[in-house]
Amino acid sequence: MVNEVLMPLVFTVAGAVVTPLVVLHLRGWIVLIMLALIAYGSKLLATMGPAIYCGISFRKGFILGLMMNFQGVIELITYMNFQNGSLLDDESYTLLVFTIIIITSVATPLVKHLYSPLGHDLIGRRDIQHLRPNAEMRVLACLLNEDHIPSILGLLEAACPTQETPMCVYVLHLVELTGRANSALIAHKNKKGFINPSNMDRLHNAFIHYEQDKQGIVAVQPFTAIAPFKAMHQDICSLAGDKSVAIIILPLPGKDASGGFSEQDQAFRTNIPHILSKAPCSVGLLVHMGLTVTVLSTPANFQHHIGLLFWGGPDDRESLSYAARMVRHTGVTLTITRFLSSISTMSNGKEAEMDNEVIETFRKENSDNLRASMNEVFVNDMEQTISAIRNFSRVGYDLIMVGRRLSWNSILNDELEEWSEFPELGVVGDMIASSDFESEFLILVVQQGP
Repeated sequence: MVNEVLMPLVFTVAGAVVTPLVVLHLRGWIVLIMLALIAYGSKLLATMGPAIYCGISFRKGFILGLMMNFQGVIELITYMNFQNGSLLDDESYTLLVFTIIIITSVATPLVKHLYSPLGHDLIGRRDIQHLRPNAEMRVLACLLNEDHIPSILGLLEAACPTQETPMCVYVLHLVELTGRANSALIAHKNKKGFINPSNMDRLHNAFIHYEQDKQGIVAVQPFTAIAPFKAMHQDICSLAGDKSVAIIILPLPGKDASGGFSEQDQAFRTNIPHILSKAPCSVGLLVHMGLTVTVLSTPANFQHHIGLLFWGGPDDRESLSYAARMVRHTGVTLTITRFLSSISTMSNGKEAEMDNEVIETFRKENSDNLRASMNEVFVNDMEQTISAIRNFSRVGYDLIMVGRRLSWNSILNDELEEWSEFPELGVVGDMIASSDFESEFLILVVQQGP
């Protein structure tokens, strides 16, 4: 109501009393230039001076000065009240309105070009493939509601956290912003590890109990992001960058019994491309196939049968690196299906070398592991590939892992993306998620970080 109805009415009323002929005269232009240079230029310099004196770089000081010169609806309404109260004549009011337009049209694109709220100075690679063998694995798990708690906990348990390879999980509860309140990112645990129980909800408590069960192997940091859906990617990507996480786990809302999406779920899914394009680390999109809720088994009886499709490329290598950590768990069985082509394809020597290196490393690490196996499937055309994917999906896995983007040697055509029902899942992920299966399983679509 405010943004779509009331605000346009305010702008209409403000523009109705403007006399554009004022700025067509030389005197009007001189006054405009003087206002811009003296008033706004002085404010820019007055902001940059203290900022640079306090150690802020010239670039950031300049951006801050531009932000301080932003003019909005508050200034416009103030000028309107002055004009209605005869404190401003029509000519002065018109010049002030035009200065708002000019300064805003100049400052806004400059700030957008110079400043990115998601910008982080990356040190090294932030993904699972390039983690040291005994490094702590940091995961950002984002949840809209409690429906995906068992799926996320199962995925964390499958990653096999141990004393040698601990895990830190940042749990981010995404809450849609309603009303006119400001966006907020709330941390529920202070630096000393103290949690105020009154500020916790059932979603966070489920992960806190998991942390207690793991007895120091898993550390949980609960957060709540309250923001409009169209801006949630900023909180997600900023938190991932600040905490140096290796992967963001993002459960995708599934279809309801009627075969559609709720209005809230549909609004959230439109934000997925922004997360994929701006995330400073790897992203895992988790899809629950089926309408029933997954029941999490206890860690002592945990069993997971995982299937992985591998063509090659960065996303498939990241997916294999994640699966290699999972197969360390005594309750995890991993089956890898590597697709090879018996016909000549466009070669990429560097990519092929990196693919073979990851495959050979996995084989050496799991040479004595009977729970890990690898099959090679030769396909000659797209029809054979699609048939092999669908047959693979019917084996009865608990979790299927695929890379999101097409690899360098995939026979699948880029044009298939235009026909995808869920383009954010990529061609293969969409192919599996769009099919009808009687069994319940999870799909994890992985995209490697930049």
